[in-house]
Amino acid sequence: GVAEWVAALNRFAAAELASWELHPKGDPDCARPWAEEGGYGGRGGEGLVQYGMGSVPAPMAPPDPRAPDFAAQQAARRAKARPNPTIIYASWFDNGRPLPVPPRVVDFLRSSGVRAVLTGHQPVGDTAAVLWPAPDLAVVAADTSYSNNVRWLALPESVRGGGAWDASALEPRAMRPLFADAEGKARPVREGGGNRGDAVCEVLVRMDPAR
Repeated sequence: GVAEWVAALNRFAAAELASWELHPKGDPDCARPWAEEGGYGGRGGEGLVQYGMGSVPAPMAPPDPRAPDFAAQQAARRAKARPNPTIIYASWFDNGRPLPVPPRVVDFLRSSGVRAVLTGHQPVGDTAAVLWPAPDLAVVAADTSYSNNVRWLALPESVRGGGAWDASALEPRAMRPLFADAEGKARPVREGGGNRGDAVCEVLVRMDPAR
């Protein structure tokens, strides 16, 4: 059940922390930094770092940044990566749309007495997203923020008077927040860099003991 699964995860985390305490500079047998290799099996807490990633790199030589085909090497290794079985870098959504929770996951949680799953990490916008995969099981995704690559849309002036319009009428606009540059002057957020996103609010979840 869930209790045994959580206990196994905690044992894994404790072992990885103990490994890091013995080898705080990483696995002494690795010729390259873990960031270039990735994967499980190393020492120095590297397995716990890998557990926080979305995928496990393919067992092949990392791309050489000096090679003329570096981009092609990166793409080839990325294509052979496999999904990482982690609860840290997981998502209930696909391209912004909620996905059905697999029945075996619902059964596993309910049979262990779990009635709510509270998660974060992936931005969901202004409010928390609440999914009900079963009448007595709630899934709450509560990362109330926007990622840096959100395409903000606005109605063009021509249709703001209340006339008919459809989604194709929406126009992209620059991201809202401004940040100071080295000289203290405000500058727009650069697309794809420099900022992880735009936080909206904190979320307080109050559990109902009667549910």
